[in-house]
Amino acid sequence: MNDCLRTLHSWLESRSLKLSAENSTSTVFTTWLKEVCYKPEVVINDRKIPVIRDPKILGVTFDNMMTFGQHTNVFCGKLKNRNNVLKKVAGSSWGCTNETLEVTYKAIGRSVLNFAAPIWTPSLSNTSWNKLQTKQNAALRTVTGCVKMAPVEHLHRVTKILPVREHNELLSKQFLLGSYLPNRADHSTVVDPEESRNKSLSLRTRFKSDIEEFLTPGSNSTTPENYRLGLKQLHTRAVSTATLNVSKLLNTPAPEVDPSEETLDRAARVKLNQLRSGYSKQLNSYNHRINESTPDLCDKCKMGPHNTHHLFNCAMNPTSLTIRSLWEQPVEAAAFLKLAEEPQQQHHSTKQQSQTAQTQNSAQCTNSAQTQISAQCTNSAQTQISAQCTTSAQTTLSSSFSFSIQTRLPEGARRDHAKRRQAPQIRRPEPWTRRRGQLPHSRKQHHRQLERSRPDQ
Repeated sequence: MNDCLRTLHSWLESRSLKLSAENSTSTVFTTWLKEVCYKPEVVINDRKIPVIRDPKILGVTFDNMMTFGQHTNVFCGKLKNRNNVLKKVAGSSWGCTNETLEVTYKAIGRSVLNFAAPIWTPSLSNTSWNKLQTKQNAALRTVTGCVKMAPVEHLHRVTKILPVREHNELLSKQFLLGSYLPNRADHSTVVDPEESRNKSLSLRTRFKSDIEEFLTPGSNSTTPENYRLGLKQLHTRAVSTATLNVSKLLNTPAPEVDPSEETLDRAARVKLNQLRSGYSKQLNSYNHRINESTPDLCDKCKMGPHNTHHLFNCAMNPTSLTIRSLWEQPVEAAAFLKLAEEPQQQHHSTKQQSQTAQTQNSAQCTNSAQTQISAQCTNSAQTQISAQCTTSAQTTLSSSFSFSIQTRLPEGARRDHAKRRQAPQIRRPEPWTRRRGQLPHSRKQHHRQLERSRPDQ
């Protein structure tokens, strides 16, 4: 290798170019564990370059065994910071709408998960997939407001977002299908014959069987029509597979949420999402799992278990709605369960009480202030106050309060107040301006002269 580098270095120098040894590193990629710790001596221009195990090339972190474990750890750190951004703009009872949060996550979170997916998707381990999926689950819980006990399938069903592995495999299949177009620059990667002894999985060995139906028979190519058809069918299959998950409440795949739910506020939509998952603070079955002292019984009919099914089958609160109304009639279900009205009524009543209390306090303060003024003011003071009063009652009350407070000072405070009033007034220093012939040349000398000219205290 060093002989090749010397030849390359001389070739570059002949063309006024230079091979930088300071910005160069070497990495050994192997499938043999005994060669992982091998450190070759690579020299460029009589300078040994360092050997690193995890080089970062165009945003992708590689490793010796091509498992992309370090790449996964880097992505998890980025996703954690981006999930914190979602938590800053929404909570369980306040914040942006669900649609805004979904778009925000797709822009700042899922774009990280999909970056260069065809490169590292074929060889990523199940452990690494679980790490990435955990970060997406945390983001979807912030979007929907569901608790940690909520099923992962419910989070993806409500937000209409595919799991991490299924989505990246879909992108890899679509990319591989595009590589079979004759006019693509990477078409040569699928034309060359595959290696007979290939221990690591590649994009072609992993997903070629899924796209063979869209290839032209007898050739390693496809037509633009088959390519467009393949993109649609691959996407349809991935989405249909993800939507086949059975809801634990309905024992069937959950239906689509009615668009009328968008008229509700954030707090009501979060509670509806929690009830659809089966884990909510509105249910004593969930509260009993957190605190065993809370009985798993209905507060109205004293029957159990108090779950989502019981809300629509309670004998003390009959209704024509069913559990499917949480999806098909969300506005009516929120009104029946009092999810959207209670916070507004409570806020309205609290606002009325605060306004009434402020009116009473202002009236009491006005009466007490007028009583003190009439009891303590002399005839001349009353005449002066009545002459100076304007339509603004605040000015009159502030002057009368200051008068009444001064007359009730304790004996020690009166003496201190009198001493301060008898002390000589200290003249404030004039603003320093540098004028030749009038003031000294420095600010310090100017203030010294002012100190000397002050009377002794």
